[in-house]
Amino acid sequence: MGTIKKHVTGDLTIFKITGSLEPDDVLQALQDLYSHEPTKNILWDLTDATVRQFTLDNVSRLASFVTRFKNTREGGENSHCLSAGSGIRGRQNV
Repeated sequence: MGTIKKHVTGDLTIFKITGSLEPDDVLQALQDLYSHEPTKNILWDLTDATVRQFTLDNVSRLASFVTRFKNTREGGENSHCLSAGSGIRGRQNV
C-alpha cells in the first residue's frame, strides 16, 4: 500500500507518493484536491512509488474525473516525476 502526502505552496500542489500506489488512492487525492479551490499547477512526485497495478481502465477513469474540473485550473499544468522502476510506460496528457 502506498501513501500520498500533499503539500501546497503558493500556486503549486505537490503530491509526494511512496510505495505501491492504488488507483483508488489517486482518485481520493483528486477528489480532495477538487473539493476545494485547486492550485493552478500540480506536481505528482512518483520517484519513490510503483504503479504496476494500474490498468488502462483505471487511467481512463481518473482522466474522466479530472476532465470534469478542467476549467477550474485554466492555464495550469500537471507534471509527473517518475523513477525508471515505477512501472509507467508512455505519456499521458490530461
